[in-house]
Amino acid sequence: MRIRRSLGLTLVVCLILGNGMALADVFYRLSPGSTFQEGCVGPCLCPVGLAEAVTGTFLLVPAGADPLFTNYKLDEISWTALDPNGGITHKITGRGTYRVGGEFALTHQLVLDISIDGANPQHLDSNLIPGGSEFPLIDIAVSRQTPCFDIWMDIKAAKTEDLPTAVLENPTGNQKVSGILPIYGWALDPKGIARIELFIDGQLIGNIPYGGVRPDVKQSYPDFPDAENSGFAMIWNYSTLGPGDHSIKVKVYNREGQTKDLEAPVTVKTFHGDFVDKMNPSKRLLRNNSVTADGTTQRYNIEIEWSDALQGFEIIDIIHK
Repeated sequence: MRIRRSLGLTLVVCLILGNGMALADVFYRLSPGSTFQEGCVGPCLCPVGLAEAVTGTFLLVPAGADPLFTNYKLDEISWTALDPNGGITHKITGRGTYRVGGEFALTHQLVLDISIDGANPQHLDSNLIPGGSEFPLIDIAVSRQTPCFDIWMDIKAAKTEDLPTAVLENPTGNQKVSGILPIYGWALDPKGIARIELFIDGQLIGNIPYGGVRPDVKQSYPDFPDAENSGFAMIWNYSTLGPGDHSIKVKVYNREGQTKDLEAPVTVKTFHGDFVDKMNPSKRLLRNNSVTADGTTQRYNIEIEWSDALQGFEIIDIIHK
C-alpha cells in the first residue's frame, strides 16, 4: 500500500508541476519580497538587524528525480542585499539545492551554502516543509538554525522568462492629466529588451525610445546587464485624447518575444481644442501657499505662467513670505 501511495503521489506531483519541470538549466531572478536578516535569537540578548531587500540571480539546474522528489541544484548565486536607501550592504554568492515532492503531501526544501562578502560559507536550510505547489515559482524561508546568532533569508524567485522586469513610473494610474506630459519608466531582461510599444485606448501609437540612463535602477539591480541604460520615455499631448477616462498601456518585448504589459488608467482634463494657442491672462499669482519640505513648513507666493510647449501652467517664480 505504501509503494502504491508513493507512486500515486509522484504522479500527482508531476501533473501539478507540468511544464515547470524544465529539462534544461533555467535562469532565475529574485522577486520583490526576498529579504536578508541577521542577529540574535534566544537565549542570547543582542541586536537583530532589520530585514534588507535582496536582488539578484541564480541558475536552477535539474538534478534528477527519485520516487518521491524532483531535485534541482542552485548554481551561480549572485545576490545583493540593500539598505532602505538602495545602498549595497552585502554581496552574497554560493550554491544550493532545492527539492519538491513528497509521499503523502506536497513538500519542498531549500538548502544554501553561501558566502557573505567573501567570508567562510554559511549553511542555511529550510528543512522539509509543506509547500511547493506554486513551483516553478519558488517561495521559501531558510535560516542557519544556530543558537544566539542566526541568519534568515526569505527567498522568492521566478524564471526570468516569466518576466521582463519593468515599471511604468508615469502615469501612475487613476490620476488626472492634461497638456503635454512624459510617459516614462524602466525595463530589464537578461535576454535584452527588443522594443517598447505605447497603446492608448487599445490602439498602437508607436515605439517608446529605450536606453535612457538610470543609475538608480543599476543600484537596485546591480547584477542585471545594461541596468544603467534601462530607461524609456516619450512626450505625449493628452489634450488630443479628449476629456474623460482613457487607458495607457506600455508593452515591453524582450528579444525572445516574451512580453510584459504595464497599464495605467487616466482621466484627461482638457480645454475645447487639441492645442491652446493663447491663454489670457497668461500669468497667475498663487498667494499664501503652505509648503512642507524636510520636516518644516513655510509659506510662499507662487507665480505661474502658461507654457505653449507644455500646454499647461509652469512655475516661474517662488517668493518666500
